[in-house]
Amino acid sequence: MPHYETSTRSHVGHRYQHNEDRIGCDPARGVWIVADGMGGHARGDIAAEVAVEALLGAHDLTSAPLDALLLRAHGAVQQQGRALGHEAMGSTAVVLRLPTDDSLPSAELAWCGDSRGYLWRGGELVQLTRDHSLLEELIKSGLVRPEEAFGHPQKHVLVQALGIDDPAPRPGVVRVPVRSGDLLLLCSDGLHDELPEAALRAAFANAGVSAAARGDTHRLDALTKDLEAAVLQAQARDNISVVVVAIVDVPAGPAESAAALRADIAAQWQTLDAGRLVSGETTAATTEVDVAAAGGPGVAARLRRLGARVERWLGVLVQRARTAPLLGIVLMTLLLVILGVLIL
Repeated sequence: MPHYETSTRSHVGHRYQHNEDRIGCDPARGVWIVADGMGGHARGDIAAEVAVEALLGAHDLTSAPLDALLLRAHGAVQQQGRALGHEAMGSTAVVLRLPTDDSLPSAELAWCGDSRGYLWRGGELVQLTRDHSLLEELIKSGLVRPEEAFGHPQKHVLVQALGIDDPAPRPGVVRVPVRSGDLLLLCSDGLHDELPEAALRAAFANAGVSAAARGDTHRLDALTKDLEAAVLQAQARDNISVVVVAIVDVPAGPAESAAALRADIAAQWQTLDAGRLVSGETTAATTEVDVAAAGGPGVAARLRRLGARVERWLGVLVQRARTAPLLGIVLMTLLLVILGVLIL
């Protein structure tokens, strides 16, 4: 049987009085969750709690598709919001599921919003999830370079969240093979917003991760404590939640390097994007033949994808304006400036 060890920490940070993050763990069923209630919306703490309870309370938690489970949690948050009179109640979430039998060892991660999952293997840290944020859409559209992402002012503007139907969420899902000695990290944006990836790697490298990955719970707790402390030494402008799961012993599987894993994850992200295009998240279907006929390889597809993303951004901005009018005006102005640059 597989053997996993877990360490978790959650801290309110320096800015807020209440912690709206929630952590859920069910090692017996191989599931771990981090949910981050949206502070700009009413009762984010309740939204995160409802999301975690809906996931852990699912009778088919070990067998149902993770994206379907997240959509059920989305419905539960909406229902609770209506009952409380808070229509804009929302939360992000990232879910990790690992096998509890002797089947081929693989990790499934599903997410909605900007709570993240990472894998540490062989001295390298690989990001497994990709934020559902305005910034990520700008990066995919080529308007922002990836190296400009850390600390970007649009990082906190989400285009998907549980409980929010403007637009309806489409959770991301990835699957990766795991092996003994791996470490999996789930976190809210309170961690990755404050610590660039180099600092995350340094925290893992300095915490005796080889011992932690072998099931040394003291070392594992030291790692989560060090991650939390690093954020608290910075500005800690948000709640901080961290879950680290050590893959102590699993049946031998594919020995994929971190570099190969990174390439595989990028391919899975591309498949997710292609699925959204096919499902109608764009204003019109695009095929390679269409693009070639237009005489501009890739241009038509990029324009159509950008148009669809602008539609989603407008929906999100309208939602923000309902709960925070000043923020909505600022973001709308920024979007109009970006569109003006594109048109010119």
